[in-house]
Amino acid sequence: MTDYILVSQDKPFVEHFFKQTDGKWLYQSYGAIDDSLKIETIECELSLREIYDRVELTFETEEIKED
Repeated sequence: MTDYILVSQDKPFVEHFFKQTDGKWLYQSYGAIDDSLKIETIECELSLREIYDRVELTFETEEIKED
């Protein structure tokens, strides 16, 4: 196994663990809908927009409190 990918089901967030040639694992996370996940071992690139194409996402906005 060279890649391990976790995809959140309720928000645009993907975690990618990938193994280097020396056996060490590296980590990359993607959290913006316009980010692109690159899986170099299979020469594939997917945008989060493509991954979440048929998923209804609710984007939470931070509430600003006024004093």
